Amino acid sequence: MKYLIIIVLVLFVGCKKSEEDRNDHVAKYSNLMPPPPAYHLPVSGLSLNKKIIIKNATLIIIVENYEESFKKVKKIVEEKNGFINKTDVYSNPENAKSGEIEIKIPVESLETFIEKVKAISVTVKREGITNADRTEEYIDITTRLINKRALEIRYREILKSANTTKDILDVESQLSNIRADIESIEKRVKYLEQSSVMSEVILAMDEPQIDSRNVESISDKIGNGFIFGYRGFFTVLGETITFLISALPLITIVYLLFILIKIFWKKRKTKVSVNKTL
Repeated sequence: MKYLIIIVLVLFVGCKKSEEDRNDHVAKYSNLMPPPPAYHLPVSGLSLNKKIIIKNATLIIIVENYEESFKKVKKIVEEKNGFINKTDVYSNPENAKSGEIEIKIPVESLETFIEKVKAISVTVKREGITNADRTEEYIDITTRLINKRALEIRYREILKSANTTKDILDVESQLSNIRADIESIEKRVKYLEQSSVMSEVILAMDEPQIDSRNVESISDKIGNGFIFGYRGFFTVLGETITFLISALPLITIVYLLFILIKIFWKKRKTKVSVNKTL
């Protein structure tokens, strides 16, 4: 009886110890991996009724002086409350400068901006405006964003009632994936909203290029004429030789036929003369 009581006490203490270890284990993981607070990038005017039209432009112009024209373009951009996003400038062998400028302009000022830039040009080589309706995409991703946010709230409620380490880790994993999806969708929503209010203009400016082939002295013209004549002579000679070589078999056959006909005619003429003599 005494041993039985001891065994029961040992089992009771062991079970209690195991329960305490389990609780300590859960508490340990809960402290190491606390659920971060919900956060969202601010998305202005989130609505399923918003129409998203992205309007961009391309303009290629010829200017007398690149540096001076760039200063004028920069001033126009500032007047229209826009900004220059990127510039690339390069020079060709004739030292004529060219460049491409990426500009952001409020969509309501796009047409007037283009007209002002065209006014500083010598020639407009190309002009184009595109209108892309992204309303359907915006509605789709906005709906997804709303659903993802609701799902995140639901998983946070589940996390509060999770008791085991496995449950906590599973819910944390799902929350991590949901937060990554939300952040990605929010960035796309912000991009569409910003693109619909700020147009992108790709402006290419080129200085006039001098065609050096049209600037020749008299000596250059004489030298070039001699070279062209020399090349022309040997070109004709080469083509003539090529033709003769190609036609050689035919010429040989015609020559042999001519010889045979001549021999035959000569023999016939001789035979006719002998007959007349007899």
